[in-house]
Amino acid sequence: MIFITLVGNLVLAKLVIAAESVTVIADESYPPYSYKKDGKMTGIYTDILRTVFDGMPDYKVTIEGVPWKRGLKMMEDSESFALYPPYKHAKRPYMEYSMPILSEEVAAYCIDKVLANPRPNWPDDYHGLTIGRNSGFEIGGDKFNEAVYAGKIKLSETKGNDKNLLKLINKRLCTRQFCGYNLSSNR
Repeated sequence: MIFITLVGNLVLAKLVIAAESVTVIADESYPPYSYKKDGKMTGIYTDILRTVFDGMPDYKVTIEGVPWKRGLKMMEDSESFALYPPYKHAKRPYMEYSMPILSEEVAAYCIDKVLANPRPNWPDDYHGLTIGRNSGFEIGGDKFNEAVYAGKIKLSETKGNDKNLLKLINKRLCTRQFCGYNLSSNR
């Protein structure tokens, strides 16, 4: 009887210490940081986090790619445990992070015609232009948002860097907010 109880306790202990399954959602369209390739999540952030998750034997972490705006909504509605890339923003009190994964900077890329005249003052020197930005991102700053609201700058949002780059190449954007490598932004 003692043996059966001991075996039962060992089986119960094994069940208790089994790895907990957790799903982390990620922006599926933010290359080179996080994006889907052949149906699987990949990218710089994904590689870093997979390495971290591999060192957490008590958890079985699954990464699921979703559109950024959907991921934000899932976080706001408490439908998901975590979303990356993480960007702290005052408009998102439902997202708290201890530290960023990487430090990022934001840059504006323009067609040559637009840069024929120097434009050192963001966003004042960009009035009258169309700025491309990934859907759900909050980059640009308060003055930029005020200029968009006042109709001084047109904002064109789309899903992903690649689509915004195509708009820029096809001259559908006069300039574009583009998050490049080593980016500090408030997505």
